[in-house]
Amino acid sequence: MSIYQKIKKSDFSKNVLKLFTGTFIAQAIPFLVLPFLQKYFYSPAEFAAFAAFSRIGDLFMTIAVFRLEQGIVLTKDRSELIGIFGLIKRLLLAMSVISLLLVVFFNSYIEEFLDEDRIGDFLYLVPLMVFAYGIYITAYYYLNKEGKFGFMARSKVIQTVSAETVKVLGGVFGLSVIGLILGRILGIVAAFIYIIFPFFKSKDQVFTVKSTKEQRKVAFSRQKDFAYFSTPSTLSATVISFVTLAIVIDSFGKDEAGNFAVSLQYIAALFGVLSVSFSQVFFNRISKIEIRSELRRVYISWAKRLFIPAGFAVVVIYLIPQNWVVQFLGDEWSTFMPVSRILIWGLSVQFVSSALSLIYARLNKQRVMLIFDIIHIIMVVSGLMLGKYFTATLEGMLWGYTIVQIIFYLLAITLAVIFINRSKLLKDESAVSS
Repeated sequence: MSIYQKIKKSDFSKNVLKLFTGTFIAQAIPFLVLPFLQKYFYSPAEFAAFAAFSRIGDLFMTIAVFRLEQGIVLTKDRSELIGIFGLIKRLLLAMSVISLLLVVFFNSYIEEFLDEDRIGDFLYLVPLMVFAYGIYITAYYYLNKEGKFGFMARSKVIQTVSAETVKVLGGVFGLSVIGLILGRILGIVAAFIYIIFPFFKSKDQVFTVKSTKEQRKVAFSRQKDFAYFSTPSTLSATVISFVTLAIVIDSFGKDEAGNFAVSLQYIAALFGVLSVSFSQVFFNRISKIEIRSELRRVYISWAKRLFIPAGFAVVVIYLIPQNWVVQFLGDEWSTFMPVSRILIWGLSVQFVSSALSLIYARLNKQRVMLIFDIIHIIMVVSGLMLGKYFTATLEGMLWGYTIVQIIFYLLAITLAVIFINRSKLLKDESAVSS
């Protein structure tokens, strides 16, 4: 049987391919546009300020609905689904207000740290980003539950097309870092507008149904681990990203931080194509597996396969000549390739772990994830500071960061197999057959 025939017969493969195609286009657009933004419109310092703004928004967006959107895929009860949506609507309103209050309080400090007076006014748009993203991610997971992977894929394309178009126009009109910020905001809003239509038109759509206190109480009791443990876990990843950028800015300035931030953006584009599309369909698949041996087989099989593109990405980064980058982008981007060649090692292992990370949600191991992420924050900060202490260079600090990333993510991948073997949620094949 040919590969094409296998894909045609496998719903899992078809869904991965569908999301992969949309995500590939969505990631390819900024990947292709970014070099021109670097060369003609924006400096490393402006990219550093933009990265800081984005991470501030991410701090709120990643916990906008306290990860309860993951429960949408897992629940099979309509009443519980209504309760989840009721909780999400209340949490989203609260987080939008909280983000506004914090922006008001820290606005001047952020402006001073980044030395960007123009960025302050746009921080007040963070609550809009939080609200739009909260509705978007809720709809995204609901469409996953409904198997509407085409809409999910197209929403990603619309988001990046809108964002990159605005960034280019911002550069043409000389808006400096504001052009990058507007692109980020309007991209999220465009994806939100697109995805709400199939969401609200879905068969048996219950988002607008008014939930009762009892429905919300039952839903929270069943999904509370997402709020209590997945939320801090997700937040910790964003905190790590924000703290790392802040340390680089504080230690080596915005120009070096810009090279660091853009390096991360390129590598994220390389891995994001497969990671996002795979993880969503993978979660849909494993949520339906009840047999221990089957889940273990699927997990290990895909872990091995994911290391292939991870290794390929490492090779690609090392094959790109340093002088090509400098000749095309200019001397201000001279540390871009050395930084990328350091980061790719840790990010390649992170890609495999992140693509498979929803296995922990399937096994209700959110508490374990929280412990992992506390350890992760300590490891990352320690790696950064030790690297800086012993070398006093950006490259040395990033090697410290990369080494602890590799150790942490390999540990996370390995421990998942142990948890599958010990999980009480799964059934042994012998028990089922008897």
